[in-house]
Amino acid sequence: MKRLPLGLLAALAVTFLLGLPHLGTEPLWVDEILSLSIYRHSANPAEMTRYLAANENHPPLYYLVMAGWVSIFGDTPRALRSFSLLCALVAVGMLYGLAREWFGRKTAAVAALAMALSPFAVEFSREARPYMLLAALAVGAWWALSRFLATGTVRGLAVF
Repeated sequence: MKRLPLGLLAALAVTFLLGLPHLGTEPLWVDEILSLSIYRHSANPAEMTRYLAANENHPPLYYLVMAGWVSIFGDTPRALRSFSLLCALVAVGMLYGLAREWFGRKTAAVAALAMALSPFAVEFSREARPYMLLAALAVGAWWALSRFLATGTVRGLAVF
């Protein structure tokens, strides 16, 4: 089995260690409670999407994913916020991959560590809101576009 590079492991460890301690220690704040009420009280994805279109300024993907997340892990503050921490880990890992492809391992490690230490990434990795999912999707799309431009494959375009 291939070992993960030390720079990537360090960035992932920093992301995890900075995000984990505060996941369940503070009560949910107003926006998190509003998010919870959306995926807790929607009978089905169509109803949720209609509600979001009329009342929310964020796209529905986060709320749809969180409805499933809550059904599996529950709706405690720690359970709700852990999805954002998972998205932060994915975003840092994908940024490492993108930067490695463009600039090499050392720069990739610095980029991933910079993201892991970013005050915005740290804060958003602790909130039950869609911001870290958006970051992970943005980095993933950037990396997929980079792969498509490098290879020209239809698969790369489809992933983008």
